[in-house]
Amino acid sequence: MKKRGARFFLVVFLAHMAGLAVYLLVIKPAFKAEPPAADPAPQPAPPPAPVKPAEWNTYHGNSALTGVAEASFPDTLEVLWRIKTGAPVRETPVAHDGRIYYATARAEVVAVDLAGKQIW
Repeated sequence: MKKRGARFFLVVFLAHMAGLAVYLLVIKPAFKAEPPAADPAPQPAPPPAPVKPAEWNTYHGNSALTGVAEASFPDTLEVLWRIKTGAPVRETPVAHDGRIYYATARAEVVAVDLAGKQIW
């Protein structure tokens, strides 16, 4: 029983580390602050960059967590590709810059392109 508990802890720990890696490599760089302007006069902030329709870079899609995709879909949906993950994917995958990232129950973080080809 002791060995089983340690294994569970390791899997949970690695899954959290995988999530942290996705945050540090994908999400956090998108929110880098720009250096202060040399001109001391206040300038209006630029409007936020529009989110690409294919972006789904956080749980429930956007920073407001609306869960709504800003896209139009055909009346009939079809599966374009499938991928064998080797373990269950229990967390929400995210899409950013033409890649889909997900973590498996084995604490593996995987990136695939939009055609379903594994990148890493």
